[in-house]
Amino acid sequence: MNEATVRIAESNHSFVSKTTNLLSGFSTFFIFNNLSYLVTELKKEFSNLEQAKNTQTYFMAKVAIIGGLGNVIGQISSYALTGYLALLGQVTIGMLTTTGSLSSSVFNTVGNLSQYIAAINSVEPLIDKINNTAEVVDINEDDFQKLPPIVSGVKFNDVAFGYNENQPIFKHVDYTFELGKKYAISGDSGTGKSTVLNLLIKNLKPSNGSISLNNTSIEAIKTSDLLNQITYIEQKPYVFNGTVRENISLGDNISDQKIKEVLKSVGLSNYADKLNLIITENGNNFSGGQKQRLALARGLVRDSKIILLDESTSSLDEKTATSIEKAILNLPDKLVIMISHHLNDAIRNELDGILNLNDFAV
Repeated sequence: MNEATVRIAESNHSFVSKTTNLLSGFSTFFIFNNLSYLVTELKKEFSNLEQAKNTQTYFMAKVAIIGGLGNVIGQISSYALTGYLALLGQVTIGMLTTTGSLSSSVFNTVGNLSQYIAAINSVEPLIDKINNTAEVVDINEDDFQKLPPIVSGVKFNDVAFGYNENQPIFKHVDYTFELGKKYAISGDSGTGKSTVLNLLIKNLKPSNGSISLNNTSIEAIKTSDLLNQITYIEQKPYVFNGTVRENISLGDNISDQKIKEVLKSVGLSNYADKLNLIITENGNNFSGGQKQRLALARGLVRDSKIILLDESTSSLDEKTATSIEKAILNLPDKLVIMISHHLNDAIRNELDGILNLNDFAV
């Protein structure tokens, strides 16, 4: 019982820590179209806690049953012994009445046993609830168009957006991001630079106008299909409590060789041979710059047609940031749309266009 109690305490601690860690990074799993991995890992934690609780309940029931049987056997034996002694004349017949009162204790014991059995059975609805909660909701694919291989880029047609319909941030945005070309989004603070990227991945919906990918409205494209073609690298990435490999692959089947190559390309060569290194919760043993490089590696290791960079090098010094951004802009056949505060001449020379949101601000 002591061991079972210790185990359930440890399981509870692990459950809270790991599920908090996973759910805190929900947006990262969503962006990389990896909600199935999130659900799998949550189920694993639910299962571990379930097993610990079942073990504790099992031992509680076992102790109760053994104790109950002992009481029953002991009390019946006492009653039989009393009768035997009465036949021998060693005690009076009236003693049987006293012994008979023990039957109430027997029934109480049986009642206690039934309570323990009910406690064991009561775990099952909880398990069912956990399993039902963890199920992935299937989206009816008939409601969406199948996204064919991408041959053209992204087009904004008279797009407007505002968190309040009466106060748009920008409006009348007409712009085409051609496949294979490189672009930047510029504008003053509050003009909606990050909003444009969130509109592209359907995190937000335009107040007016439409956005198309591959000549198809993104509203008609299944979100998972869309995210399979788009890699969005956040400004403040979430780093999970796990190995370097796990933080980059996010459960996908990616070879160690590919991970090592991309780590070197973002300036994390010293971690290329440390894929099993444990990163503490929220990357506390990594600097802000290292976490951004890790996020870049997480994005670049995937063969997406479109790469969105949302101030993804803001924690790096200008020289390093420029070097990494130039390497990304030189990737062939990729549509790159970036927001950067290192938009110097070296980067501008690599761009095919700049969308200036100041021109569309309200």
